[in-house]
Amino acid sequence: MNLCQVSTAGVAILFKKLNSEASLAVFDWMFIKASFSLICTIIVAKLMNKRITFSADPWLLLRGVLGNSSFMLYAYAFTLLSIGQVMVLYQTSPFWVCILAYLINREPILKIDQAGMAVCFLCVIVISMTKPGGGGEEQSLLSQLYGSCVCILMAWFFAGGNVISRKMKHIHFTQIIFVQQMMAFTISCFYFVVSRIVAQTESS
Repeated sequence: MNLCQVSTAGVAILFKKLNSEASLAVFDWMFIKASFSLICTIIVAKLMNKRITFSADPWLLLRGVLGNSSFMLYAYAFTLLSIGQVMVLYQTSPFWVCILAYLINREPILKIDQAGMAVCFLCVIVISMTKPGGGGEEQSLLSQLYGSCVCILMAWFFAGGNVISRKMKHIHFTQIIFVQQMMAFTISCFYFVVSRIVAQTESS
């Protein structure tokens, strides 16, 4: 888990830096991530002697929609808030996981868990709503509120994807990742083609 958190923070810093310097769009990030993930997943599946194919299983498709939506909002959030604020709000996903796991998988939530979640969630909100320095107060507050809503929605999608993954314990993780990244790769390629056609139409 510590390795996961370190890698997530590293990706966040990379996102923020390249977005400010190279102005990469959300679908650029999606294409890069999908291409890299597909290559790694295929290699891992080969090493583990697992056969992966694109499946139209409803749960797999729903997992792909939630995972890709979460990633798109993750990349978009860095254009609205600082790295610290995005990462703090991203960490609200365990709260939503507990709620969704109870609603979907009927996993129990103990009273001590509820109390701890309430205290931690309140602290997360207070930290995330700390007013940034510089800029007009009203504009900063509205922008911050909008960015916070984007991050909360991102955390909900991420939590939903985790709960759905739990429901698909019988499916190998390489198959789940492959389907999601194939969806992301297709969507990003479709966006590039459409945007190129629109750009050529406008220029002519």
